[in-house]
Amino acid sequence: MTQTPGPWSGGLLISDSMVRLIAMVQTNERSIPGHSKPNAVTATEAESNARLIAAAPDLLQVCEGMLGYLAGLPMSYRPDDAWFKPISEAIAKAKGT
Repeated sequence: MTQTPGPWSGGLLISDSMVRLIAMVQTNERSIPGHSKPNAVTATEAESNARLIAAAPDLLQVCEGMLGYLAGLPMSYRPDDAWFKPISEAIAKAKGT
């Protein structure tokens, strides 16, 4: 594993258990009335993005565990291959492979 181990926590600043900065999610929403950007990331969206980033280590661990569990099932109990591909792709995307 090359990424910083979880758990991660935080609001718009995501840190690990040793309080090292992992990520900072910013908003480009303007507070001047009538001058906001049409595609601006709002504070609410930024907070949601930060929660998703903070959950990433847990989600990766769950995906890896699920893939291992499914692969270990007897063939007669395994779901079809359509289950394996998206889980494998998500793991590869998270790991950059």
